[in-house]
Amino acid sequence: MKQASAKSNLKSRQGKRIVDFSREKYFIPAAIFLLCLLLYGNTLWDYYTLDNEIVTFKNEFIVKGFSALKDIFDQGSLYGWNKATYVQQYRPFTLFSFMAEVSMFGLNPHISHLFNILLFAGTVVLLYFFLQKILKNYNQAIIIAATLLFAFHPIHTEVVASIKSRDEILALLFGLTSFYYIMLYQDEKKNSYYFFSLATFFTSLFCKESALTFVAVIPLLLYFFTSLSIKKIASQSLPYFGLAVIYLFIRSRVLQSMTFESQIGIMDNSLMAAKNGADRMATSFVFLGKYIYMAIIPYPLSYDYAYNQIPIVSWGNIKAILSLLVVVALISLMIWGIKKKSIYSFLIAFFFITISLTSNTIVKIAAPFAERFLYVPSLSFCIALPILVAKAIKFNPNQVVWKKKMNFYIPVVCLLILYTIIVIPRNTEWKNNFTLFSSGVITSPSSGRTHLRFANCCFDTALNSKDPATRLQCYNVAVAEFKKSVELAPMLVEGYYDLAVCYNELGPIDSAMVEYEKVLKLNPKHTMALCNLGVIYNIKGQHDLAKQYVLMAYKADSDNVEALADIAAAYRDEKNYLLAHYYDSIRLKRASAGGK
Repeated sequence: MKQASAKSNLKSRQGKRIVDFSREKYFIPAAIFLLCLLLYGNTLWDYYTLDNEIVTFKNEFIVKGFSALKDIFDQGSLYGWNKATYVQQYRPFTLFSFMAEVSMFGLNPHISHLFNILLFAGTVVLLYFFLQKILKNYNQAIIIAATLLFAFHPIHTEVVASIKSRDEILALLFGLTSFYYIMLYQDEKKNSYYFFSLATFFTSLFCKESALTFVAVIPLLLYFFTSLSIKKIASQSLPYFGLAVIYLFIRSRVLQSMTFESQIGIMDNSLMAAKNGADRMATSFVFLGKYIYMAIIPYPLSYDYAYNQIPIVSWGNIKAILSLLVVVALISLMIWGIKKKSIYSFLIAFFFITISLTSNTIVKIAAPFAERFLYVPSLSFCIALPILVAKAIKFNPNQVVWKKKMNFYIPVVCLLILYTIIVIPRNTEWKNNFTLFSSGVITSPSSGRTHLRFANCCFDTALNSKDPATRLQCYNVAVAEFKKSVELAPMLVEGYYDLAVCYNELGPIDSAMVEYEKVLKLNPKHTMALCNLGVIYNIKGQHDLAKQYVLMAYKADSDNVEALADIAAAYRDEKNYLLAHYYDSIRLKRASAGGK
């Protein structure tokens, strides 16, 4: 009886754990999967939010279903949404997952959230098995704690709760599968495992571009967790680099360019507001420092960090200096431990490699900072923390049996409880656009875009409300938030335009005219502002001015159907029916051809 009860604690001659397969293969993974479902179960009642429309009901390829399968591989991932040909996104496999889902279940946000939860839970279970491979000489409690910390980490709420962020989940899911099978190949030398690792790595690239960083993770795994020579590591890693090159070639054939930095605006990435390269780099390091900070202290959380939530700074800024010092210290620690194959060296390298393409230090992307970009890099923190806790309480992380395990479990469980207290309420903030955008103005009060989005939500509520008191209250909040958005971001054309539309609908009309003129100062060819001013002048009886503005709109965009309709109306008011008929005929032709 004693021998049977001690089965899971036995050691082999090499000092490694003898695994109790009934427990580790079934109970623990099942418990981890169930905990993930419970943690994110309240997102099942969430709706479409933010930019979910890009991959769901406003993406014509997704709506068409499998008949558009070829299109998602032949075009950029935003083409089915906005016909953009200058995008830097090519994620056909992610789009395929939405296409399959919609084809089977229709457009249903709750089904989309269910798939996100299941895919995330599956990823966490896979992480557990992967950690069993690379941390096989560590105490089982370390592996379980690291897995649960990743599952419960609050920084992942955006990835799970936002339907569009399925690309992050899928990229890591296939990436981890590749990592697991390349390590399994080292143990069992089955060629099928190696080729499956290659196949899943290649698939991860078509889920999200950031998976390109995994090509550098493969040799890291082989160096730190095997006894292979450098030559063998290189020979096994080379095919992964080859697949990455093939992916980049395919991507370059589909997209017009590899990046679109020249087309990134300040509201897309506040780094574009930097006056010189030095300030841009200093601010990039502030972003990097914030990523490190939020991996450790994931609070408060926000869906948006647009201009000017994290302002542009110079190298004289204390945050830039501290971030640089932290990065240098971590890289120095990494270099110092490389020869010893220190686990910390691996984790630091993993963090910087996996965040390299989204940190804005190497290439500029259409987002200054986002919590979803920490989804993969945060794994480093989740593995490092249990090891550090064990050492802090004088436990040997490599020892199979620990006495007084509660000394380790108590701080870990307390942290998991704290994470849960953050995650569950945060999930509810992703319920709909109103709850999300109203939270954004609190957690990112200096972002012009958070105030703009919340203003539009309030404006829409005002328009649709039948209760006069509610209508007035929402209208007043909308006007205040629109004004706040342009105060924080004076270059925000949409802020002035949407405020003008708000005044246009609910009054006073003269205030709308003032805001439309501000739009035209920033963008003299803003077609809708020109059209709307033309309509206002027409209402005021100033027909000459009205015609002048709508003709300017037509000159700015000859395909704009509204401009053509307004021109025809202006000529009808002058009783010039011949020209009115002429522009009406052009309008009908443009409309049938898909004009705006």
